[in-house]
Amino acid sequence: MSWTKKSTFASLPYTQRATALVLNGDPKGKNFLYCNGKTVYIRDIDNPSICDTYTQHSTKVNVAQYAPSGYYIASGDDHGKLRIWDTVNAEHILKYEYQPFAGPIRDIDWSPDSKRIAIGGQGQSSFGACILWDSGSTVGEIKGHSKAINSISYKPTRPFRIATASEDTTCAFFEGPPFKFKHTMKTHSRFVNAIRFSPNGELICSGGSDCIAALYDGKTGELMSKLGGDKAHAGGIYGVSWSPDSSHLITASGDKSVKLWDVATQTSISQFKIGSTIEDQQLGCLWQGDYILSVSLSGDINYLNKNDPEKPLRVLTGQNKNLTSIVTSYDSSKLYCGSMDGKISVWTTDAGNVSLVAGTGHTNLVCSMAATPDIIQTLGLDKTSKTILPDKNEYTSDVLSFPDRDPTAIAYSSNDGVFLVTSLNELFLVRDGKKVFSLPVTGEALCASFHPNKPYVAVGYKNSRAIVYSIEGDKLNEFKEFEVKGEVNAIGYDPSGELLAASGSARPVFLYETTSYTFKKELLKQNARVRSLAWSPNGKRIATGGVDSNVCIYNIDAIDHIEIKGAHPMDVVTGVSWINDNTVASCGNDATIRIWEYSA
Repeated sequence: MSWTKKSTFASLPYTQRATALVLNGDPKGKNFLYCNGKTVYIRDIDNPSICDTYTQHSTKVNVAQYAPSGYYIASGDDHGKLRIWDTVNAEHILKYEYQPFAGPIRDIDWSPDSKRIAIGGQGQSSFGACILWDSGSTVGEIKGHSKAINSISYKPTRPFRIATASEDTTCAFFEGPPFKFKHTMKTHSRFVNAIRFSPNGELICSGGSDCIAALYDGKTGELMSKLGGDKAHAGGIYGVSWSPDSSHLITASGDKSVKLWDVATQTSISQFKIGSTIEDQQLGCLWQGDYILSVSLSGDINYLNKNDPEKPLRVLTGQNKNLTSIVTSYDSSKLYCGSMDGKISVWTTDAGNVSLVAGTGHTNLVCSMAATPDIIQTLGLDKTSKTILPDKNEYTSDVLSFPDRDPTAIAYSSNDGVFLVTSLNELFLVRDGKKVFSLPVTGEALCASFHPNKPYVAVGYKNSRAIVYSIEGDKLNEFKEFEVKGEVNAIGYDPSGELLAASGSARPVFLYETTSYTFKKELLKQNARVRSLAWSPNGKRIATGGVDSNVCIYNIDAIDHIEIKGAHPMDVVTGVSWINDNTVASCGNDATIRIWEYSA
């Protein structure tokens, strides 16, 4: 049998307050790309649900840029590694890898002939470089700054020039190749966050934290004017992007707006006001063909409407922090996914459309969720459990609190509609939205699963044991205790209730028959600790996700298993959930959901 990736539900860009985000596009205007964690995301601009990824960086990747030829992409990470990889093959074969300096790469730009790459960032003794793409040999020197280069731009027409923007509050101008420092542009009084040549090469625009957007001559680097007369925005400017014909440009600002400028008159002709909260600060922008995009501090990608500045054409929302739990709705039409920052996204399983649950959610990591026919019940490290109404896609006002407890998991009984909440030192039985019983425990309860037909619940513990409790009315009574190798991070009854699976730090999946809870057999192990486990609806397969970045799928009637290696490359798989008997979803610390499909 074969399991292949059906689709990728993309993370939003990784954002930091008061830090510019680099958004780039391909030369044909079909795709746009950005980074989050160790992943580069390439999304179709017309249909952004179509997503490709590059996942071979070993640390956080900050910027990726297409070569003008369209055949290669260069990406740079926090360790100063520059990787050049092809766009033609699905595997994105690595062509070259260089280290221009030791420190984070913040921006990249290619020469128009795709033969040279300009790199800016924060090295120990150098903040920039220009190299030949096929040898890594330097093409002059990018010097003249005393602090990190935030942004770098290569003039797309002859005579070739490079412009840089730095945290030392200056911009620098270089002539070449080979490139040599020409002069400093001291226009700004605070960090300069973005700098870009116009497509025709005649102008340069820089944007800084001092709210100034400055225009320079593209051939000489001499200051020409400041957009808006003095300050272009009421907040710092973090993004600059030109229209394809060089007649207009856009600037993205921390004042929660994007402005469209007429270059000839140097006046703003439109202002796109995105919102009123801190999360609406604008940290990057891209003019790609007929599309104008901006990125909010929340990570949302806004498709701006030139004909109606008050309302975006569309907004791509979702999550950009580590994903921590996933559950399929009762009717299998949606996936609910919780993240480290407390947000919960809802994805349609057929098309990958996404929205965020509205209302007052969790203020900390979502550690577990349970689906019922009517609601989704959530559990967070903020020591609360909340209720989501799927038909309204919003939280109710009902909140259960577990003060002085560290909750770990929530499980639902389809047999009698009761929930069990596990914590490190206590179990809670919840019925009709109320805690009806609590039981102090020792050994740190980590996970739980209800028997599908009988009044039993199995709880896995850190101290290498599992306990089955009987539910008598609104009380829990210990029914059976048995040993499991290693701490039990994941436990689950099969749909028939005849088998119980448990796994964790020992890595194999252990199966127990449930008449007497005696050991039946051991399924082949993952390469590292198992974090999550789920049975297929027909009870013939088990899926697990582990710290080794792999998803394993076991056929319980066979002795082998399928290992999807690098299901979430370079990151932990934190959750697995079946959509149907032949389709499983996984989520991970890469903030991405992937859908895997079986084919015979």
